[in-house]
Amino acid sequence: MQREPKKNSLSISSNPSYLLKKLKMKKQYSNLFITAAIAVLFSCKNSASEAEWKKLQLGSKGITVEAPFSYQEKNMEAQLTPSVRQKVKTLETFVNEEKGNYYAVNIAEYAQDVTFSSEAAINGALTEMKMRAGAELSNRKDETKQINGNEAALTQANFSDKKNGKMELQMAILNKRNCMFQVICLYKDGDAKANEVATRIIESININ
Repeated sequence: MQREPKKNSLSISSNPSYLLKKLKMKKQYSNLFITAAIAVLFSCKNSASEAEWKKLQLGSKGITVEAPFSYQEKNMEAQLTPSVRQKVKTLETFVNEEKGNYYAVNIAEYAQDVTFSSEAAINGALTEMKMRAGAELSNRKDETKQINGNEAALTQANFSDKKNGKMELQMAILNKRNCMFQVICLYKDGDAKANEVATRIIESININ
């Protein structure tokens, strides 16, 4: 005995208007999916660009560093004491301050009759920071290291003050062609991400 086909089964599958409606619905869903995918893609690109590391050339003395942000040039020559001004011919300063963290690159060209001392430069910088912030210094560690072919004096320490609490410092001082290059990274104590950023900035220092 032959079975009868289910009613409307043939007519539904072969109905042109029905198929067209289904195709339009699929196309609409497809367009929505593509639009959402593009939105996610651009969202991801924007997130990545915010943390994108770039090689930055700072000043006129040949130093480059890599950083996930930009530095702004700042005129600090007016703050030099008369005695320091006699020894320093030019001073270029580049700064980034965000989220309570402080990053700076100082480039000081000194006079020909000045004898450079990395120890004096480190001690002078730490004393200046302590005086300006009214902070206590602890856990100081010094070492000398080659960074991209240049000898660098590295210092790590902790600063404590009432305003900012406890901060960590990573600092590098290099000397080349009668210029002192100082890279400072000061960030909140225990901030693992900032610590990683500071370490990478310092390890990227290059002086041509």
